[in-house]
Amino acid sequence: MKEKKEQNNKLVKEITKYGIAGVFNSILGITIMYVQVELLDILFELALVINYTIGYFTNYILNRKFTFKSKGNKKDQMKAAILVYIVSFLMQFLVVMYFQKLQLEFVVSISNHIYNLTPTFIVDIIGKERYLRIIDEKMLLTCLGIVIFATFNFSLSRAFTFKEKK
Repeated sequence: MKEKKEQNNKLVKEITKYGIAGVFNSILGITIMYVQVELLDILFELALVINYTIGYFTNYILNRKFTFKSKGNKKDQMKAAILVYIVSFLMQFLVVMYFQKLQLEFVVSISNHIYNLTPTFIVDIIGKERYLRIIDEKMLLTCLGIVIFATFNFSLSRAFTFKEKK
């Protein structure tokens, strides 16, 4: 019983740290994209490739040192992390594309509910047209994709990349 509780506490700590690392990596990624596209006038597609590459290394380092505190072989873990990153990205991509193809009414319904629940002054501050772009179906599916990526990435990283040796 005590061992199970310790395992649960460890899992909760790892999930929390993974979330913190993810928020940091997201802020870093947004900043890097902004600097590249807006200030350095780099082509968006190239900036995206650079951003994903930096994001991978940041994700790997933060998860190795901060989230899982791994002391395993760096080279082996980096190889595993690349595979995990690719699998997580593919799962995100496939699920988002699948839902987008279905053109599900419930996604449109969620978008409408969000709009109806949002106080008018917030819509006025942001601007109705911009706000509707923020909560449109593609953005909601992008958020779903982020959740799918994070779930797969955490689970696979924990199970394979940074698995503790017993």
